[in-house]
Amino acid sequence: SDWKMPGMDGITFARHALSMPPEQRPCVLLVTAFARDEAMKAAEGVGLAGVLNKPVTPSTLLDTFSRVLGHTVPTDASEPKTQAMLKQAQRQLAGARVLLVEDQPLNQELACDLLERAGLSVVTAANGQECLDKLRADGPFDGVLMDCQMPVMDGYDATRRIRADHIADGVPIVALTANAMVGDREACLAAGMDDFLSKPFQLKDLQAVIHRWCP
Repeated sequence: SDWKMPGMDGITFARHALSMPPEQRPCVLLVTAFARDEAMKAAEGVGLAGVLNKPVTPSTLLDTFSRVLGHTVPTDASEPKTQAMLKQAQRQLAGARVLLVEDQPLNQELACDLLERAGLSVVTAANGQECLDKLRADGPFDGVLMDCQMPVMDGYDATRRIRADHIADGVPIVALTANAMVGDREACLAAGMDDFLSKPFQLKDLQAVIHRWCP
């Protein structure tokens, strides 16, 4: 249940839902973009199973539901190997220089944090035109992370210009998009992008994609 909503907010809904007979009573999680401590204080005494902070990712959702429902998430036998591969990828990526093209300040800040945690050096651009300017003036780069929907010039047009004008030949361009439809991926590849990341993404997803294209 979302916390801040018009009409009936999430905490009011939780009070009604948790007052139902035991056989009909659901497990209620509060989802909020606000501080967790503030949310828990507002919900004191309601009996919530937990609080999820936005943006919610599939892994945090799975972990939270497994915990509150008392389920154990099976351990993947390949997990140690996967972790070792990610650590090796991080060592290899340390010092790589990437251009992040993202018009939303919060998304830009979150992505910069993930990239820097992965050991990369980050230069930012707020739209496709700035991307072209920085590729020309501030290169070379080891990779470009390109948002698709931006003002001034979107990621599709910018990528077509980069490829057609040979601005950064050999530099991989990874699309960043909130959409995850097959058609969106095809549009990214048709424009000349090399790979695709759906937002919000996690550090391991970012490392895996960048490692494929920035050896």
